[in-house]
Amino acid sequence: YLRPAPNRSTFTLFPWAAFVFAGLGLGEWLAATPAERRGIAFHLRCLAGGLGLAALSYWLSFRPALLPGSNYWTTSPTFFGVRLGTMIAVFGLLYLVLRPGGVWARLTWPRHWSPMELLGQTSLFLYWVHVELVYGVFSRPLHKRLSFEMAIVADVVFTVLMLGLAMLKVRYWDGAAPWRAARHGA
Repeated sequence: YLRPAPNRSTFTLFPWAAFVFAGLGLGEWLAATPAERRGIAFHLRCLAGGLGLAALSYWLSFRPALLPGSNYWTTSPTFFGVRLGTMIAVFGLLYLVLRPGGVWARLTWPRHWSPMELLGQTSLFLYWVHVELVYGVFSRPLHKRLSFEMAIVADVVFTVLMLGLAMLKVRYWDGAAPWRAARHGA
């Protein structure tokens, strides 16, 4: 787990731990920015900076490797930069698209409900379920058998199912806790 080994480096400590620190850095930047300055301009900077980092990292991926022996898809610093830049850009983009009172939010769902907020609130539960489904025996027949187009369709269907599961969890599991406490006198 500490040092990538050939064909065994899917979840090594490095570079995956760097995502924790990158998230902490973005979170600290967000927390240090006053609320009145966290509007559209702030998130446009995230979108532009993330796209810039992803584009630069992609360009660097065609240059000689920074770390000899690294595998682009698992341990390459350039692929890490592409993923990190993409996540920062999506962070900015999601605010612009889904911000409270925005056009998309008014057209698609009631103001009191946000799918992104729900997914964020249930993310640990959904992570646990998705790991079991994606890497477990349930999906084994699909591993490496889908075309690119079918993988995109499967991703969309899986995302919608995870949103539905989050809705069920909040309604029946989280909503059942007060009922259980009242019924059992706890």
